[in-house]
Amino acid sequence: GRFSPFVSDGQLGYVLRPDWNGWHSHTDYHVSVRTNSLGMRGREPEPASAVSPSRFRILVLGDSFAFGFGVADGESFPQVLEHRLQAKGVSVQVLNAGVPGYSFDHHLIFLRKRLAELEPDLVVIAACENDIDDLAWSALDLGNDRLPEATRSRLRLVDRHGRLQYVNPDGVSLPQWI
Repeated sequence: GRFSPFVSDGQLGYVLRPDWNGWHSHTDYHVSVRTNSLGMRGREPEPASAVSPSRFRILVLGDSFAFGFGVADGESFPQVLEHRLQAKGVSVQVLNAGVPGYSFDHHLIFLRKRLAELEPDLVVIAACENDIDDLAWSALDLGNDRLPEATRSRLRLVDRHGRLQYVNPDGVSLPQWI
């Protein structure tokens, strides 16, 4: 199917659909993309409870760079990291929690929502220069601790087919490519 891996989410605005398989095509690439039962890109990881105490677990958060926009599953940054560490003899599992369009507000909410479930030994945030601009694209709901509890995109929505669409109800200044 088309590149439609998204589903709406009350806290994060949208997330990757669990157990999705499809194609991501553009004039420059045509790659197969799959998500696992955790709603993360890549193969099914071992449950946190089954991971050996000697195995190091890394959780990579980020946007399209971490997700691996335009590359096959095994070529995404988190998978390359895992393969390179394993080649050096490190017992490691790297989880790819990158989601195209996410920014720092999404990462914080994701961690508050899923950190205990995933039990990483290390969290890596793969930030790119456009992440700063993306902060202006969201409206945040703050909790009593004044930290984000939910985010609502002012520019994006997930259509009924699971595709991310751009809208602009708040008149936000948009980059030319949109």
